This record gives sequence, structure tokens and C-alpha cells, in this order.
Amino acid sequence: MFSGLSNYLKKILPKRLFYRALLIVAIPVLVLQLVITIVFFDSLWIKTNKGMTRTLVNEISTFIEAYGSEQENKQELLDLFSIFLDLNIEFTNNEELQNTDTERWFSPIDRTLRRELKSKFGLDEYWFDTTIYKELIDLRIKYEDGYFKFLVPKDRVASSSARIFALWITVPAIIMVIISLIFFKKSN
Repeated sequence: MFSGLSNYLKKILPKRLFYRALLIVAIPVLVLQLVITIVFFDSLWIKTNKGMTRTLVNEISTFIEAYGSEQENKQELLDLFSIFLDLNIEFTNNEELQNTDTERWFSPIDRTLRRELKSKFGLDEYWFDTTIYKELIDLRIKYEDGYFKFLVPKDRVASSSARIFALWITVPAIIMVIISLIFFKKSN
């Protein structure tokens, strides 16, 4: 039953000892990198981004509630949230919220933003675009007969540790494979 598979593996596997030894070293390192990367992205990076996005959406919700209850100093409230929470806020009156579909469905930032905004504000009460500006997210929330426009830095909803992690896991693996190559060459 397995003889066909065994013959196939014999054909594709290297014949020389050096290449076999290289496979013995390289494959476990690559599998370990893959497993660690998947665990990291699933458990840490995605949860971190989700928490950051949830915090941002709660800050926006708090601002909208405070703005609605404030009677006299609405501009002062706008200034406070702009200065202390790094939110560039603008109110557009007597305009409809555009609902053009600009969301990228495979972007982790868009997916997390969509989920959090939908749970907090409802389906047709928001609009956002993460592609217009390089470092900002254009986020709009419907309010009475207009909408609030928030320009939010992308680093408020996405952790930059993914690039650092990829670097820290890739460079040592490459160094280990190079060191093993040196030892394999010397032993031949």
C-alpha cells in the first residue's frame, strides 16, 4: 500500500548525504518558524490589534455621547479630544454619509474595524477607508443630520510588532542554516 509512496519519495529526495543532512536541519527550523508565526499572529498580534481597535471605537463613542450631551462648549470638547486622544475631528452638517464600499475584505485592519464599528454603531451608521491616506484612517460616523469625520493614525489600531517579530524569527533561522551548512561542508 505504501510502496508507491515510498518509491515516489525516493525519487524526489536527494541522493547525496550533504543535501539529506541539509533537509534534516532546514525542515525542522522551517516548521518551527511556521508554527511559532501562526501561534503569534493568532494569539498575540490579532488580539492586540482587536484590543487597540476596540479602544479607539470606545473613545469615538464616548466623544459622540459627550458631544450630544454638551450644550455650550462643543468646540472645546472637539479640541480636547483632538489634543489628548490624537483624533482629528470634523463635523459635517446637512450631508448624507457616503456608503461606497471601499473596505478591503482581506485586510486585518479593515476586518477588525468593521467588526467593532458594526457592534458599536450599527450597520449603516459608519464608513471608513484605510487606503486614502498612507498613515491615516478616514473614519466617518453618522450623527443626526450629518456625520463626524475622524482622521485616525493607523498605528492606533495596528501593532507594529509583526515586522519586528518576523525579523527576529527569520534572521536567527537563516544564521542557523548557514552555520549548519558550514559544518556540513567541513565534515564532507
